[in-house]
Amino acid sequence: MADGRPFSIYAVAAGAIFATAAVVLWSRITPEVPAQFVDLTAAAAPERAAATDTVRFAVESVWGPERTSERHFDLVRHVTREIHRPLRIVERLTYAEVNELLRRQGVDAAIVGTGAFLAATRDGIALTVIAVPVTAEGPVYHSVFVVRTDSLLQTIDDLDGRALGLSDPLSLSGSYYPLAAAIDRGKDPSTFYSRTMYTYGDDGSLRAVVDRTVDVAVVDSLAYDYDGPHRALREIHRSPALGISPVVVPSAANPQFVAALRRAFLTMHQQPRGREVLAALHLQRFEEPAPGLYDEATRIFDVARQRPDAGE
Repeated sequence: MADGRPFSIYAVAAGAIFATAAVVLWSRITPEVPAQFVDLTAAAAPERAAATDTVRFAVESVWGPERTSERHFDLVRHVTREIHRPLRIVERLTYAEVNELLRRQGVDAAIVGTGAFLAATRDGIALTVIAVPVTAEGPVYHSVFVVRTDSLLQTIDDLDGRALGLSDPLSLSGSYYPLAAAIDRGKDPSTFYSRTMYTYGDDGSLRAVVDRTVDVAVVDSLAYDYDGPHRALREIHRSPALGISPVVVPSAANPQFVAALRRAFLTMHQQPRGREVLAALHLQRFEEPAPGLYDEATRIFDVARQRPDAGE
């Protein structure tokens, strides 16, 4: 959104730290587990991928790479056992990089953010949603605006001239929604907000508020409700319910593989171990997406994308 005005973007890139953290994390994993954590530097060629039974599964970095992989490892391991094929967890720092992997068939499946999913489909990346996670509220989540408890800010209307901590340019909750929220109020985001800082992880956005680097963080409610509540933080706004991040595969994927993967997700809640995995992620089950699930998210996406530099 850099357009020469006071509004600017500060991308926080911590690749070396994340890579080190990934190595430390992986060293704690027992060798008999078939899933692997890898951080590919380039998308694998489809013909090379076809030569192996390993399924490459991408997970977008909602909490930051180390915590995201740690949280999803048991999920991947469960799916591995169900489809009887080894999996690799593939992570990237940004949502756009995961979308590019899907475009080039550098991964076989992924859990992608809602905003990234909408951006991918608009950019011509053919994806099929095979399942969506269900929380206690349903297959939905919210965008949450969070400030320090000692802040005088009370509503979005108070954010004129304030600095925001956002997660990723393609995040619905952490980018598109705060842009659309300003536009819906007749404001130009590039002048209404003083600046934004992309932290590439909701935990980083929350820390930026605690550290007073920004005035407000805009985060995924799943991250905030279970990880974010802190005596130094309080919520000032919560969006309407938004369709939750889906599990997707490239539309050209092998139908037998897609059927097996879908079955593994949709039956997870029927097994004791599967229920444990879901509970650890604060989920009840996975289900097929209902018609209209992403209607409100699409509206927000379209409003935010009215700005030519939005989501870049």
